[in-house]
Amino acid sequence: MSDVKIESQFGFSVEFYPRKVGIFDAMKRRYLRQVILGISCDSTNAEKVVEAYTFRFHYTEDGPSVTMCGQNSKYESSNLIPVESSKGDVVRLIRQMSFFVRSLENLPSSDAYFTIKLLYFDDRTPTDYEPPGFEAAKTEDFDFGMRKIVTLDMGRVKTSFHTCRVGVRSTLSVELEKSLSSSSKENKSSTISHAKKKKINGSEKILEEINQENIPATKRR
Repeated sequence: MSDVKIESQFGFSVEFYPRKVGIFDAMKRRYLRQVILGISCDSTNAEKVVEAYTFRFHYTEDGPSVTMCGQNSKYESSNLIPVESSKGDVVRLIRQMSFFVRSLENLPSSDAYFTIKLLYFDDRTPTDYEPPGFEAAKTEDFDFGMRKIVTLDMGRVKTSFHTCRVGVRSTLSVELEKSLSSSSKENKSSTISHAKKKKINGSEKILEEINQENIPATKRR
């Protein structure tokens, strides 16, 4: 996982790199319990966010596993899953994430800021430990204000040793939640896998199968 490349047309790769070093330091030491990425539109208050992404980590003898906003499931390592199959699942999950993000409302302003918080296992982490690029935080979570928070489950990927469940908390997706709730009643077998036509913010959106080879790059302002 330490070879993961983070690239973005918005320059996040440069700003994120020092944090990446600190995150992997905490993970290698098996101190890391959660990574929370908060997105704020207020340059004076990074604690007040409109969206947050949570990665939950679990450790086994085979190494760490990660869950995003979901409960981790255990799978016997003897039940091997082909690498190509896992890669295909990852690609489909990323496509689905791209589709959903484009369905969310635009951020309130042209400027967006991100803050990362790390949570640790208290029983194994030294009280004075702070990884490179981080300092002690006053609170564990972010402040969403009085707006309603919507949690979307985007699916999961299984490998022989890990499972990754993906979700997002947002204050910008109330209408989308209504659409997804309506769709889930019609088809409970998957989160969103079949075409459903709904109205979101007065315009029609198509929830289609994410089986295409090309999906437009995500752009939100």
